[in-house]
Amino acid sequence: MSSTVYERFDKATASIQAWAILYRGEYVGRVFIKNGERCTAYVQIFGAQMQSGWANGHGYDRHTAAVEVAAKKLKQLQHPDDDPKARAILDEFQRAIAEGAEGEHWDRRLPPPFSAHCVTG
Repeated sequence: MSSTVYERFDKATASIQAWAILYRGEYVGRVFIKNGERCTAYVQIFGAQMQSGWANGHGYDRHTAAVEVAAKKLKQLQHPDDDPKARAILDEFQRAIAEGAEGEHWDRRLPPPFSAHCVTG
């Protein structure tokens, strides 16, 4: 019996979590985390190139560790229509992730007006 497109989708995305990053209700970025032996995070604040970071091992929050690595690597794109608002959002996002409380999951480190919404099961 062949599987449905929904069954194939569920299997392909079973180890992936995705979040929408909002700033004052505006969609400004995204985070994808792929679980496995090594946890990989893909982080993008729009106006900057997507970056990835990874963490492995056990006994700690690998999601946050991987997001921290990726957030440190984010760089603002430099081009003629460079957006100061995007730069400010990026700087604030990086600061919040870097300065979060020890043991606090990355999405809870984001202060208002940020919010992170998991869009996967």
